[in-house]
Amino acid sequence: MAEIATWSAILNKTGLGKTSNECPTKAELLALNNGKDSNVDKVIVISNAASYGNNECVKLEDINAEQWIYTFEWKPDGNPSFNAPATGGEYYVGAYNSNRTKYVNGKANPNIVEYVSELSRNNGPSWYSYSSDSTKRIVSNNTSTNSRSHTMVITQKYSGKTIQATFTQAAGRKVYSSWSYNCRVDKTSFSYSGGQSNVTAKSASRTYTWNGQGSSYTESETATVRVSSPASISGNSISIPSNSDSARSFTVTFDFPTATDQTISISQEGGQVSYVDHLSIDPTTKNVSGSGQTFDVIVNANYDRYLNGVWQENIKSQYTNATVVSGSSSDITITRTSTGCSIKVAPNPNENSSRTYVVEFTYDSATPVRLTITQNEAVVSYPSEGYYLGQSRSSSGFTTSDLNVTNGDRDGGSFTVYYKSYRTKYVNGSQAGLEPVTPNIAPGDFWLNTFIDPRPNSDNVYTVEVRYQANNLNTERSTRITGSNGGATTVYTNFSQEARLDYFFTFDSNEGPTEKSLSTDAAANDFPFVNIYSRDSVGRAIGFSISGVVPSWITCEIHENGVSVPAEIGVRLDENPTHANRSATITLVQSHSGKTLTIKVSQAGRFYNLELLGSGVVYLCDDAIKPTEGISPNTKFATQCPTLLKHQGFLTVNNSGLGSMGSQVGNGDRVNIYTYRHDGTWRFVTSFILIQGDQAVSW
Repeated sequence: MAEIATWSAILNKTGLGKTSNECPTKAELLALNNGKDSNVDKVIVISNAASYGNNECVKLEDINAEQWIYTFEWKPDGNPSFNAPATGGEYYVGAYNSNRTKYVNGKANPNIVEYVSELSRNNGPSWYSYSSDSTKRIVSNNTSTNSRSHTMVITQKYSGKTIQATFTQAAGRKVYSSWSYNCRVDKTSFSYSGGQSNVTAKSASRTYTWNGQGSSYTESETATVRVSSPASISGNSISIPSNSDSARSFTVTFDFPTATDQTISISQEGGQVSYVDHLSIDPTTKNVSGSGQTFDVIVNANYDRYLNGVWQENIKSQYTNATVVSGSSSDITITRTSTGCSIKVAPNPNENSSRTYVVEFTYDSATPVRLTITQNEAVVSYPSEGYYLGQSRSSSGFTTSDLNVTNGDRDGGSFTVYYKSYRTKYVNGSQAGLEPVTPNIAPGDFWLNTFIDPRPNSDNVYTVEVRYQANNLNTERSTRITGSNGGATTVYTNFSQEARLDYFFTFDSNEGPTEKSLSTDAAANDFPFVNIYSRDSVGRAIGFSISGVVPSWITCEIHENGVSVPAEIGVRLDENPTHANRSATITLVQSHSGKTLTIKVSQAGRFYNLELLGSGVVYLCDDAIKPTEGISPNTKFATQCPTLLKHQGFLTVNNSGLGSMGSQVGNGDRVNIYTYRHDGTWRFVTSFILIQGDQAVSW
């Protein structure tokens, strides 16, 4: 009788399963194959599987493990790798073994061997193709200067095994013919006057093949053209300058990147020199100042040298004469110089009209030339140092220093300032009298206006009225009035106006609060000084006093009697002998204005100790209604017992009736203790009366 398979027997036979003496069913055995691919994985195969029900155990002899083992390799001498020359060639495609063998329970079955045809490979390059019978790779001629290569990878399906072959080809090279040149200019011979010649061709070409075989290609180069000096080139246009010397030639050079440089010669005949009689002056017209002026005239006499009809230089010589032929000669002084002459024109005494002179130059037979001189009217000037500006509060005693006008009426008003203002007139640099100058008066601010009498007195004094508006500010204000007249001097009048009188009475700063709170515990305490700012709008300190009756447990002192800014208030509290909090208000009154400041003082009661001698978390509530069911205890104060609660004055407990926190209880008040149940209800624990001193509550 055949053996029914156990898990341990199956594992020992197939290598699959588990260590157990249980007998698996057909369904349990086949479940070992779930998620496996029978092409690559070891799987369980049941012989006569149809004879077994899914829940039946299986005979050991009918259970086997099957698996495919793959082979993928080049056949001997089958690797097609090659290294082709640049000219190309034909190469064997290659041969390989691609098989799989069935293994049963770890042993090969030589009768079950299959050819694996499902292969994949990477794409090949375009530089080789296949013969018509697909047995050879045909490598083309390499028409680039780069070597090239490709690694072919073939992958076997299921196993993922690969084989490789490497194909390479050497870099190509160009095989050249000789260069052929086309270099031309349209003109190679010039007269002395020079001219233009254009480059009409500047190329070279040659043919080549790749690796000495196949098609022929043409390669061309364009030259960079240069020309020997003094000729020049711009683009393709060559400029030949005029020649003032003997015959000469120029070389046009065609510079090629690779081809041999080429040259073309350009010739030019010698130049022609001539001389011409000449007389000229520079300048031929001259405008001079009314105050008089001296200037130079360059005179060119005798011969001028010309080259090829173009003026080259003046051969220097002295002119014959220079004569005033129009205007008064007594106003003109002519002095010879090495380059011509120097002419001095006397000052023009007329302020309202100009005048003209003509000087004629002669030299032997040369045509006379003339110089026309136009002189402006006399120069009238007002130099800055000739300006004067002074100010005064009266019509005398003028000064350039600042004037100070103080304590202007806060309700507005006016005052008068006198300005002495004039300038000195000069004609051709000489003083010619004084002239009044209306001063420019700039008020310093919008609340001032200035009114000037445009008619000065005989001593060049102007009257200016300054009007100012009422000051509605609680501070003094000031400004500066600026006077000027175009000269270097600027004068200033400083004006200040009284402030509107307001009173200020605050704590800590000029714009501080008018109420201050001081609080402390039950012990005696000296507070830091409180600063009091008591003044009027012009900065004067205003005294103040304490109003009403101050409780006996408070000592309040005004330092320096409130006559400084800031003044200081000292506050001291006696010890609080009771548990109850206490408070009081100190009122300060400012003199004159009657304004008040309030100091609120509070002091806590004495401490008491409350010890809770129970267990767990409890909630302390006031003596109102019990906590409302359904309200989370997270909204209430919780206390962990046992604990010691140290308080001063009041104890903060829960206000359970409103479902909120924050009621305060003190000596003599009843406190209820509650716990919170998990069902959302509250349980009353106990209650006690809060007393001063040490107290213990137990439950």
